[in-house]
Amino acid sequence: MEVGNDIVIQNGTQWSFGNGVAQHFDEHVRQSIPLYDEGHDLVCHLSDFLFVTIPYVMSWALQRVI
Repeated sequence: MEVGNDIVIQNGTQWSFGNGVAQHFDEHVRQSIPLYDEGHDLVCHLSDFLFVTIPYVMSWALQRVI
């Protein structure tokens, strides 16, 4: 079955990133999911923020409890 962007899935097989799927996946997703790049950037920025903030807040809270 052709799913677009040179990605072919054989009938009766499970999805995988093998057989060249990974090479075309980003292009396929950008065409299939509205605002994919913006959402990806947002998640990256949030994870950077939370990676720094959460340990700081937990450390501060634990100091108050102990």
